[in-house]
Amino acid sequence: MNYNYCFEIAAILIIGTVLFDYRSKMRIFRIDSKLFKWVIYVSIAEFITNLLFSLLIVRYEVVPVLVNVLICTLLLVLQASKIYALACFSFAYMNAGFSMKEWGFYVITFAYGVNLILSVTSPLTEFYFYFDEAGRYIQGYGSEWRYFFYLINVLLCLAYVLFNVRNLLKKDIKVALRVAVTIGAGVYIQYRFRSVLTIDIAVAIAILYLYLTLENPNDYQDRLTLCGNEYSFRIFMDQKCNQRRTFTVMFLNLKKFRYINNLYGVDMGDFILRKVALCLEGIFSRQIVFRIHNDLFAVVANGTQDSLQTEVDRLTRRFQKPWIFPDGRSTLMEPAIVLCEYPQFFGSHTELISLRTEMFQSLKDTHDHNVLYSESTLTDKCRRREAVEKLLKQALNEGRLQVYYQPIVNGNSGKVVALEALSRLQDDTLGFIPPDEFITIAESTGVIIQLGFYVLEEVCRFIRESLLTNPQNTVKCVQINLSSLQCAYPLLKIHIMEIIRKYEIPVEMIHMELTESTMLESPKMVRDSMDELIREGISFSLDDYGTGYSNISYLIQFPFDKIKFDKNMVWSYFEKEEAKIIMEKEFDILNTLHKKIVVEGIEQEEQYQEMKSKGITFFQGYYFSKALPKEECVQYLNQSWNK
Repeated sequence: MNYNYCFEIAAILIIGTVLFDYRSKMRIFRIDSKLFKWVIYVSIAEFITNLLFSLLIVRYEVVPVLVNVLICTLLLVLQASKIYALACFSFAYMNAGFSMKEWGFYVITFAYGVNLILSVTSPLTEFYFYFDEAGRYIQGYGSEWRYFFYLINVLLCLAYVLFNVRNLLKKDIKVALRVAVTIGAGVYIQYRFRSVLTIDIAVAIAILYLYLTLENPNDYQDRLTLCGNEYSFRIFMDQKCNQRRTFTVMFLNLKKFRYINNLYGVDMGDFILRKVALCLEGIFSRQIVFRIHNDLFAVVANGTQDSLQTEVDRLTRRFQKPWIFPDGRSTLMEPAIVLCEYPQFFGSHTELISLRTEMFQSLKDTHDHNVLYSESTLTDKCRRREAVEKLLKQALNEGRLQVYYQPIVNGNSGKVVALEALSRLQDDTLGFIPPDEFITIAESTGVIIQLGFYVLEEVCRFIRESLLTNPQNTVKCVQINLSSLQCAYPLLKIHIMEIIRKYEIPVEMIHMELTESTMLESPKMVRDSMDELIREGISFSLDDYGTGYSNISYLIQFPFDKIKFDKNMVWSYFEKEEAKIIMEKEFDILNTLHKKIVVEGIEQEEQYQEMKSKGITFFQGYYFSKALPKEECVQYLNQSWNK
């Protein structure tokens, strides 16, 4: 039989191109990617062997029978291995947790074992092939099973897709179906027309399609620097952590890199990033360099952090020299370097990110050095942060977060006219968690949205049950803190009004507090949110006045009813003459603007009387009461009302 091996040559060219491109790109780390590499190598070996076999068997007069037997047996072994490799890759890609203990692996391995045994024993059993007395190749009585094994594995892969369909993206399902159809079509055509070698071209096209969709190395590579990107870093870290061997991750951040773009242009900034990447690859020649994002790089090296001392010293010395631009100009850059050692100081990719964030912040706070090695105190901070984050979410979900209320007193009447709602988080193990700690975590994780609505609901319930039911009530409003992240929430007004209407309380009893830092982040967004809520009847105060830098401008830009002076500012009034002069001028300005003033931190009679003499009406502080849980707050209010 004369074979049409044009398709075989095309298949070799396609898979050769894929292999060439693959070897020129950054290595991929996932288990399915390693299996895909196996598919490429086995396939190209099988394609070449198939072409060689097609050329030799028609020259049986000059080619020894033993050579043809060996080539044919090798071809069948490679063919079985190619089918098996494709199936293993498909299973591993469709299920990230795929292991050798799953039923799918047992099935495809059993099929591979049977196919392999039939292939190796065919010279004796004549199952797949044999050679007649003249040395001509004859297909054996079981030759059709070669095609059946292709179809069996294709069907097994499709069955596995259906089994894991909930865990797959639509794109992955479409790719699996198209690959199955392509290979199935190639098998069917060659089965019907045995001299036309279409199976390998179909497999080559399928591999090319997989390479361009699911296994594209560009998905793992930073296009600017050709380092690994953040996605490949996460994958690599997961694998390194699973190996349970000591290694160290060095992060490099370029301080104030944004000024490079501003001063020299984005093109020059990109040039510097490429130079830094080359520098890292030169110093850490045997390690993998990643560009995580913008000006943050990472190097993963085997061994402890102390073992990298020489490389870190070389890196810091390089940054002491100028970086030269193509046009001859130069610039100096200051690095921030942190080293995190596994498993002593972190146990997973998530813990690593937390540790990295904590270490960079610590490095930023110190200002006196550029390199920081991981240590137990930093790890303890990260673990506490994770514990507090978990506790906060549990407390919100289970209704265990407490809301305390601190009275605000009218100095003229002596009555409590407002309350400030303050969140409190307590745990048997962690003890009392300061609000500054868990509020910061809530904002960084987005939990602040849930926390804000939780506090509002507790406040509305308190107003309904404890204030509106008492005819002696003098409390006009309860003040609640509002963060910038809450202002970014598109349904903020809708949800706030739903809760207020749910408890049927007067909307004017809800008063929102904003800090200067909140407005500094997103002034327009905050102003838009304020305008929406003011139209509904909610009023606002500027909290922690005196702690920032642009307070007067905020009084002009934002419609605040009350201005709350921070307790530290109030205390400074009694300690420094300069602070006293400044605050008295501030009082005059605010009174002229008809803004109500609240002073916080009043703890002594002298402070109270002095502030009253300056025309201040509203007071808050321990002199009147600390923040109280709702039951104690009700008792305090009853005593106040009955005076």
